[in-house]
Amino acid sequence: MNRSFSPDAYTDRQRALIDSIRRDLASGASRAAEASRPDFEDRAGRCLTSLIEVPTDVARRVECEVIAPLRALDPSALFYEPEQLHVTLKNVRTVKSPPDFGPREIAAADRAFRAVVPGAPAFSYDLEGLVPLPASIVLVGYTDARLHRLLAGLDAALAAEGVPDDKRYFSQEVFMGLVTVARFREPPAPALVEALAARRGLRLGAFEVTSARLVTCDAVYGPESRRLHGEYRFGVDAGVSEG
Repeated sequence: MNRSFSPDAYTDRQRALIDSIRRDLASGASRAAEASRPDFEDRAGRCLTSLIEVPTDVARRVECEVIAPLRALDPSALFYEPEQLHVTLKNVRTVKSPPDFGPREIAAADRAFRAVVPGAPAFSYDLEGLVPLPASIVLVGYTDARLHRLLAGLDAALAAEGVPDDKRYFSQEVFMGLVTVARFREPPAPALVEALAARRGLRLGAFEVTSARLVTCDAVYGPESRRLHGEYRFGVDAGVSEG
């Protein structure tokens, strides 16, 4: 685990956005709700996306300090297993059944990531605070302006390859890492709501991101659904691709 994370002005903007999302949800506003409702029960659906798997030691800590105690409070929710925990870096095609992409789109996305990621520096996510969204529970990964520059480069490269990101976001200006830990099948139990409020400021530390993966998978990153199409290391001259 890397504890050298240094917040900057971009981190402040991320925190302000999270505060705004919390206020929207508390007031019944729909912006956050509209951005977070994939059909996770449809295991035939597939997305094309890039992601960072949460390191094993961090995932185990999330399991012990977050998932295990919360799961006991609401068995109706689908809580992730440690090996499913990840941060989406840059979406390409959202989950649909049948998928709306094929080999051409996958190859185009691979070219875009190969063109951008090796020239971008590694960065860190600092995991802090649980946010209950209308359809899920997420752990927030704060970072710095390196992420903003990286995503701007990926957006431009994907658009140039004819596969622009088709996902709706909370903001088109400020981005951060979100680790989904659970999905709701029905409104959360009162005990779970109380426990989430108590863990609003939970801190789990920072971890360094040195590579990203381009994958196809279902909405919950189920192991049986995954296919790796490329892996790209930050700060090197070339990515490593797999068919």
